[in-house]
This record gives sequence, C-alpha cells and structure tokens, in this order.
Amino acid sequence: MRKSDDSDASEEYSGTVLAPNIQTERSKLYHELDQVIKSANAIQARINALSPLSRLPVEILVEIFRCFAAVQKPGCSRLGFTHINGELVSVSRDINLGWILVTHVCRRWRNVAIDYAMLWTHISFALGSEWTMRMIERSGQAPLVIREFEAERRFHPDVGEHLRPHLSHVLAFELRLQSYTLMEILSPMVDNAPVLHTLQFHSSTGEGELPMVRTQLDLFNQSAPSLRKIICAMYAFLGHRGCSAP
Repeated sequence: MRKSDDSDASEEYSGTVLAPNIQTERSKLYHELDQVIKSANAIQARINALSPLSRLPVEILVEIFRCFAAVQKPGCSRLGFTHINGELVSVSRDINLGWILVTHVCRRWRNVAIDYAMLWTHISFALGSEWTMRMIERSGQAPLVIREFEAERRFHPDVGEHLRPHLSHVLAFELRLQSYTLMEILSPMVDNAPVLHTLQFHSSTGEGELPMVRTQLDLFNQSAPSLRKIICAMYAFLGHRGCSAP
C-alpha cells in the first residue's frame, strides 16, 4: 500500500510541478527555433542579394511588375480553372493571385511592389473583400479604377461603404453587374468625386426581370467636375418627383 501511495504522489507531483516546467521549456525551445528560422531567412536573403536579378534597379523592377500586371490580372480564373491549349486545367491559388504573386518571391520584390502605389490602382474584387481593401490601402491616393465585368460576382454587403471614403481619388467606375448589386454599391456614393472621368454601368438581371438601377439625386453629391464619359446600358435613373428617365 505504501508503494502505491508513493506512486500516486509521484503522479501528482508530475502533474502539478513537472508539467509547468515542461511547458516553460517547450516555450523556450520554440523561441529558440523562431530565432534560428529568422537567422536562416536573413542569411538566405543575403545569398539572394548576390544574384544579378536582385541587383536590378527599383525602376526596372517596377516596369517589369507593371508589364506583368497588365497581362496577369488577379482572379483571372474565378472558378479555379482556366483554358490552356484548349484544355480545361485547374489553377492553384497562387496562380489565381495574378501579378500579386511577385510579392511572394522575395522580401525585396515584396517591398518594391507594395511601395509602388500605381501597381494597386486597378481594384479587383475577384479575390474577396479583404484583398480588395488591401489593394485600395496600398494604392494610397493614386487615381483608382474600379472595374468589374463579372456579372455573377458576389460582394461583401458593405462594399459600397468601404469604397465611399476613397471617392476623392476614383478615376473610373466601370461595372457590369446584377441590378441589385449595382444599387448596393452606388447607394453610399454620396460624396464628391473630383477626379472621376469615366462612369460605365451595365445592368444584368434574371429572366423576365426589368433591368433597372435607381440612384438617388445626391449621387457623387452632384459634384463630378472631371466627368467626361458616361455609358449606361439597360438603366432607368430616378429623377425628380419619382419620374424615371431612360
């Protein structure tokens, strides 16, 4: 019986004293591992910096990124598939990032891409609302092009409110969407749009439905002095006294 008591005491001691010590030691080891990983990454970065590609001037890197961004749009494959040589093949998440993939190559490329605001001015909704807001944030005060031609695209319900604070530097709105989605986006747009140049809306509705978008009279606060191009397809704008005009 005494031996059993000693065994129980040993187990109790292990559970109340040794376990915290083990946890502390594990935390220390994880911390050491993090430091080793950081050191290894720093050494790898120094090795990468020795390559000719890493010594390219920032201006040349930016031009390369701009060319890549022009041909490789984010979310180019909405459903995770694309056509290559006439065959439907799956597309990985990384490829679906389009040109943004350059930010995953190395630290220098990432910093150059993030710091160059003009790379982020063509706002994409294809990667979800989080990426959309990240692109807007990285664009700084550069002129924005809000473009979406995928009629079935699903949006965050507050996407219009998220875009509203940036109306002051929106250069173009070019949208081809379901009527109800367009109304959700346009409803909060009641602030001045001083640099807005192009307004292009195309409405798409279900079979048998009347394609129509009604906008309030304070759209852009009735202040878009730079507006030069308007294209509206299948719309009726609500005018004074509830009258609609084609």
